[in-house]
Amino acid sequence: MTAPVANSGTVRFGAFEADLRSGELRKDAIKVKLEGQPFQVLAALLERPGQLVTREELQKELWPNETFVDFEQGINAAVKRLRVALGDSTAKPRFIETLPRRGYRFIAPIVESSVNGNHADITPSNGTVPGSVSSETATAGETRSASSLYLRYGLVATLAIFLITAAVRLWQDRRLPKSGAIRSIAVLPFKPIAGESRNEPMGFGMADSLATQLSQGNDLVVRPSSATRRYAADDRDPAQIGHSLGVDAVLDGSIQVAADQIRITTRLIRTSDGKQIWAANFDEQMRDIFAVQDSITERVAVALNARLGKQLRKRYTEDVDSYQLFLLGRYTALKLTPEGHSKAIEYFRKAIAKDPHYALAYAGITGTYTTYMLASDASPADTMPEAKAAAIKAVELDDELAEAHVALGKVAMFYDWNWAGAERHFLRAYDLDPRETEGQLFLAHFYSNMGNHEKALELAEKARKLDPLTINRNALEGQFLFYAGRYDDSIDRLKQTIELNPNHWLPRMFIARPYIEKGMYREAIAECERAKALGSPSLEIVALAGWSYAKLGETRRTRAEIDELEKISERRYVPPYFAALIHNALGETDVALSLLEKGFAVKDVRMTFLKVDPKWNNLRNEPRFIALMKQMKFE
Repeated sequence: MTAPVANSGTVRFGAFEADLRSGELRKDAIKVKLEGQPFQVLAALLERPGQLVTREELQKELWPNETFVDFEQGINAAVKRLRVALGDSTAKPRFIETLPRRGYRFIAPIVESSVNGNHADITPSNGTVPGSVSSETATAGETRSASSLYLRYGLVATLAIFLITAAVRLWQDRRLPKSGAIRSIAVLPFKPIAGESRNEPMGFGMADSLATQLSQGNDLVVRPSSATRRYAADDRDPAQIGHSLGVDAVLDGSIQVAADQIRITTRLIRTSDGKQIWAANFDEQMRDIFAVQDSITERVAVALNARLGKQLRKRYTEDVDSYQLFLLGRYTALKLTPEGHSKAIEYFRKAIAKDPHYALAYAGITGTYTTYMLASDASPADTMPEAKAAAIKAVELDDELAEAHVALGKVAMFYDWNWAGAERHFLRAYDLDPRETEGQLFLAHFYSNMGNHEKALELAEKARKLDPLTINRNALEGQFLFYAGRYDDSIDRLKQTIELNPNHWLPRMFIARPYIEKGMYREAIAECERAKALGSPSLEIVALAGWSYAKLGETRRTRAEIDELEKISERRYVPPYFAALIHNALGETDVALSLLEKGFAVKDVRMTFLKVDPKWNNLRNEPRFIALMKQMKFE
């Protein structure tokens, strides 16, 4: 009979490690959620590997004061939870075998780590292959046959080879690339392993999660997923993409999700010569997706000798279904269309229904509604009450989540017009995660709208250095330059943004603004028409074109733009700010001011630009405009 395992050591079996002192179970160095009686059952089985541990013994040890019925329910639930944690099954057990009406037996080879770090190989006493033990032939007192001894030694030898191989691989993973240290990395959207298995939300979500985790350390500059989103093609060249993104290495991967299984392949490519530094394959159950992400992150960090931050293993949800719904919401919201925004909100709501404590999903609702209002002119009354409630809930659930404070800052800025509150939450988000580019960008947005252009541009430049190729970040920097009165610089930045993606409507709409201030009205109209052709959902292009026609003296065309806004307002909400702009360009001051006063009453989000938009400079001495500025708390 094999001697019991000492209760003071660490026991290893397969990819798992059980610390019997602290009561922790880890898989590939990642902590597995298992505590209380399920772990105590595991410990009891590990103390007698290969031996029958009867249900009566477990009852006396772990459920001494329970009735028979309560014990039966308790032990069944504990063993079920234990099997889930180990990924084991009753039909084909790898670790725990059930002996009907008798008890349980631990059947996998184990290694005990003593206090001084030495290891002792321990094989189940019946000497059989794990998973093939017969309940009739394996008992605590049976004598081992010669053949079982050979099998026992074979298992020990196999385990030794496994440990040596793992040690060699770890040593290989720790080597630095010969060309020097890697200080920057990009994670590409994961491709489908098979064409028919394409799951773009999961592919983008996997890349985003890994990029977020890798960015928590101080040793790596990690391009955010917004910078790599465009590189989703199956036939991409990682090294070439790495050159385009200006990084030293690229993490390239493939993914396949089928039912409750997930298969992932990953490889780390050095940009300078296209050579593979590290690679790994994962074939796991879908419920282990978070552990797989942690494992990939840690192994990449080891390969690069990079230190990871303390938030690496932070879980925002433990519910895999909720996580997948969240990924669908994030992916759909990025389309920047009214339909995409509405669908994204639905996904976030469903994610919250499955996990009411999912702070990121609440923040997702707020962010989507805010973008919906800014990019697609959604009604504040229809969107922002839910957005505000979601932001408050996100902060209540996780006060140290940067995205939650960004969400509440957006509400304070664009809906409550609480400038002090907006700055406080944006700064809190920046302190929590200085590399979170969205937080930086909206803090810059706040300073720009408040007229603090120096701070706005400083933050925008920092965000661009972290994320140099994302359209909306570059476009917003062009906007900040415009409101700072640097029209030529704004045009240069927006032209560069258009070169990044000639088919995106946002920078084309933005560039019309400095064109107008420079008197380039035909160019402004042309860019508005291009933005419309590219699918701009924003009616600002109508207002900018109307302003330009008015300044060109083409009154009939100007009136046509006003008529278009009025017709659209019969079907949906139209921000009063846009019609006010055109009437102001025509010199119709009273109409323009009345529309602005209406904008204040309905909480038109565009009113937050009133302080810095140069198109109102002719009204800044008007008493009604001064009163509006005071109501907006700008004065």
